[in-house]
Amino acid sequence: MAWCSRNQMLLLPAKGCRMLQTGYIFIAVLLLPLSPSSGCPAVCSCSLGEVNCMDRRLRLVPDDLPVNATTILLDYNSIAVLQNRTFMGQHKLQRLSLHSNVIMSVHRQALVGLGELEELDLSGNSLTILLPETFFPVPSLTVLNLGNNKLVSLDPELLGALPHLQTLSLHGNALTSLSSAFFENLPALHSIKLDNNPWVCTCGIEPLFQWLTDNADKVPGERDMGWCYKVHWQQSKSIS
Repeated sequence: MAWCSRNQMLLLPAKGCRMLQTGYIFIAVLLLPLSPSSGCPAVCSCSLGEVNCMDRRLRLVPDDLPVNATTILLDYNSIAVLQNRTFMGQHKLQRLSLHSNVIMSVHRQALVGLGELEELDLSGNSLTILLPETFFPVPSLTVLNLGNNKLVSLDPELLGALPHLQTLSLHGNALTSLSSAFFENLPALHSIKLDNNPWVCTCGIEPLFQWLTDNADKVPGERDMGWCYKVHWQQSKSIS
């Protein structure tokens, strides 16, 4: 009978030795770090880089999204919070849509890992505030839709890390004023939607209206703000 030895104190038959070696290999495999998912979540459908998870009654973003996804659609669900590092594995993602959920909070590192993201749709949710660093992880963003939320104010530094931003939608929120500094450091911006906000026509909003006047080509058809500016100008003229 053949024998094998692991050390001087242990002698096993050859068959037992092979079983022991197999056991070691099995344990080693179990201890290997798990690689990010390249499959498709069971509740979604996937095709050619697009992950469609629309209208699936989701309350959370699936944690097994494929790493090779370029588009993820999570519209018409019941997601309320975007936790930190939610999309950490999606380094190739270019388009992310979360339209018509019930999102109330976006954590400061929720978008970490999305350095290639170009389009982000957070419209039709329940956002009231966004932290200044929310969009730091997405410097390649060109389209940002924040329309039809409940935003009451926006930090002047919110978009400071988005030099490639071209289209910005802020319509249908609860904004009464906005600093003109909000649009600084946005050299590529050419389209803004600001309608259907309850703008307050006071002297404090005059710098914003001046910016809009100087950049009228970027805000076509903003009737609400044009009306507010006209009234404010007439009032100022009559007072003077």
